[in-house]
Amino acid sequence: MWFGTPHLMLHATDMVIGLMTGKRPLDIQLAMVPMKTPAFKELEPFVHDQLALLFPFFYMCIFLLPLYYMITKLAEEKESKAREGMKMMGLNDKTYLMAWFIFMIGLVSLVSVMSVISSKFVVFRHSNMILILAMSILYGMNLFGFSFIIVSFMPTKKSAATAATLLHILTFFLAFVHRGN
Repeated sequence: MWFGTPHLMLHATDMVIGLMTGKRPLDIQLAMVPMKTPAFKELEPFVHDQLALLFPFFYMCIFLLPLYYMITKLAEEKESKAREGMKMMGLNDKTYLMAWFIFMIGLVSLVSVMSVISSKFVVFRHSNMILILAMSILYGMNLFGFSFIIVSFMPTKKSAATAATLLHILTFFLAFVHRGN
């Protein structure tokens, strides 16, 4: 096909050369010559500092969706008074919390496995994947407790979701205060 990008560029180049020289070029030959570059040794200190501050932000963004989902489901349950109805029917508190724990560990494990697999070859190339997976799961499960705390203080689903999202993101900026920047 003549309208693909490389072909279009060749035709445009032919036209420009034809207009400039008055002759139509018969053949345009392209070549690529590899350039020597110095071997990578280590990151500059300022690059390391920037990555150390940006990586937690991206990790927080990965876990925003499970946090938001958990908050909205807990707040919906609170607004509909479903837990009180289940307690009247004989639901034990341990059973209730265990059901939410199993749900959340499944959701967090799925997100953690997907994020670790997707970053294994580039970001965590020389790291122990089991430790990274454990860190991800533990971070996600911290959000489980955070969800229950936020929902207990907020009266509506919208206010709980907004407060949880804002608090979750604002805690990232505590890293700047902690580092003294």
